[in-house]
Amino acid sequence: QFPKSPYVADATTGIQYCLLAQGKDEEPVKVLDEIVRENPSSPVGEELQLKKGDLLFSQKKYSEAADVYRGFAEKYPKSKFLANAQYALAKCYRLQGSPDEAALAFERAANTPNATEKVIGESLFEAAEIYHIQRKSDKAILTLQNLQERVKDPGIIAEAKVRAGEILRSLGKRAEANVQFEEVIKEYNDLPIADE
Repeated sequence: QFPKSPYVADATTGIQYCLLAQGKDEEPVKVLDEIVRENPSSPVGEELQLKKGDLLFSQKKYSEAADVYRGFAEKYPKSKFLANAQYALAKCYRLQGSPDEAALAFERAANTPNATEKVIGESLFEAAEIYHIQRKSDKAILTLQNLQERVKDPGIIAEAKVRAGEILRSLGKRAEANVQFEEVIKEYNDLPIADE
């Protein structure tokens, strides 16, 4: 009834919660599909598509959510929500047991032009963890260094330095690890992470 209203997405979220609270787990997805289908040119169409993926993800339907996020990326390649969709897609891959696809998707999310520092940070942390688990520690450290160069948030930088130090220490490279830890203590001594 009000497809051009900026409150459509919020109202849709409210409807989803009501339906879920009533135990109607499949209904919220149908409602989203119907609103998008009836209002294809609505400015909130992008957001509603993303909400559909998020809803499926919250229901642990990772394969279906991944399809929605992939479709979102194809349909809205210039969307302000693209980095969020790429990040969510990467999480789906990780939870489906596809670490190689997940790492690539996390890097893709971080490299999306409109990615926020939060998306860049979380994506590159996730990719680095996957590389470390796969015993690609050099690639994990490079990813964490890339993260440090791309963000300005001191908390994210300090956390990346600490994680790089932990990986270096696990490889027996104590001197290199200590350099990372000392940089955190020296440059970020006002942050709680420096006390750790």
